[in-house]
Amino acid sequence: MNLPPDRAQELLKDVRVWFDDFVGDIIDANAQGAKPLGMKLDHTLRVLEETELLCPTIEGTESIGIFGMINALVHDIGRFEQYVKYGTFADHKSCNHAELSVDIITRDLLPRYDPDIKDHLLHLTITPVALHNRVTIPDEMKADSLLLTRLLRDADKIDILRTVLSVIEGKADVPAEDIFLGLSGGNEISDRIYDSVMEGQPVKYSDMRYRNDFIVLQLGWAFDIHFNAALKRICDTGLLEGLSNHLPQGGKRKRLENRIFKYIEERLNR
Repeated sequence: MNLPPDRAQELLKDVRVWFDDFVGDIIDANAQGAKPLGMKLDHTLRVLEETELLCPTIEGTESIGIFGMINALVHDIGRFEQYVKYGTFADHKSCNHAELSVDIITRDLLPRYDPDIKDHLLHLTITPVALHNRVTIPDEMKADSLLLTRLLRDADKIDILRTVLSVIEGKADVPAEDIFLGLSGGNEISDRIYDSVMEGQPVKYSDMRYRNDFIVLQLGWAFDIHFNAALKRICDTGLLEGLSNHLPQGGKRKRLENRIFKYIEERLNR
């Protein structure tokens, strides 16, 4: 499946117009939520930028790279209706925002296009958007869908790490409570969270109890980043070191740092 680059570029431009109108209408109609909604808009645009930076490093056609940018634009489109309806971005208190994004794409975006474009969006956009917030993704997927899913997940994680660190350091106009999912403070790190990251395994959100658990979860994303270019970008920007500095001093922190940074060094030096 390969849409000619010129048609893919036209599609990207049209999706951008649709996206700007869709999001603009929601923000204009919800003045009280303009700040958090604007934060999600900024996140989307930064994920788009990260995707553009990563595209030259992936083994895909020009058109596949363009679909990567389309996916970056629409991956969180559900966040805007989620906040308006529920007053929160916390999925566990509202709905799965990725599934809502798929619903909106299916409801509002796909009907704009002819069957050929629809088919491309169904195969190259729906799956990456649906899977972008999953803890893990299926082993068996079509090659293009798998590539685009990995691209979106990596670009998304880069900006989430940046956003979380900015909030923790008080550099963002967002209360820390908004990202910590109601977790308790203190200096503890749950054993289950610690053990999962030390084993290079995904962390279950349901196992988190403390704010430090959330930071450790973020550090553990190093094992889930697929593209070396994305991992190098995370390292070059000092995001993991910045997050680790907010963990309590002690043996757990030291062992986590050794485990994660040794893994990154070995992987990038292969």
